Amino acid sequence: MKKISILLVGLFLSINAFASVKCGSELIKGVQIKKGGEVVYTSKDGVRRLVASPDSPAASQYMLMTLLNAVDNKYYVQAAFPDGYSCKSSNTEIPAEWIYVQNPK
Repeated sequence: MKKISILLVGLFLSINAFASVKCGSELIKGVQIKKGGEVVYTSKDGVRRLVASPDSPAASQYMLMTLLNAVDNKYYVQAAFPDGYSCKSSNTEIPAEWIYVQNPK
C-alpha cells in the first residue's frame, strides 16, 4: 500500500510539473520584433503576447516566420504558457511554451 501511495504522489507531482495554460485561438493583427530579439504578437482584440525570447534565436526565427504567415493568411493562433498565466490580459514578460496555427476554413 505504501508503494502505491508513493507512486500516486509521484504521478500527481509529475502531472503538475507539466501543467500549462492554453489560451483560446485568436486572429493575429500584428507582429513586433524588439531590439533585444523578443517576438511579440498582437491579437485582433489588442492582447499582446511574448512568443519568443533572444535566448533561443532559432526558435525566434521560426516563430516570426510562422506568425507572419498567420497574419498574411488570416490563420488562427493558439498559444500555451506556464501554469498561472492569464490569457485575459496582455503579458510580454512570459514567453509561450508553444504556438499552434490553424486554418479557419
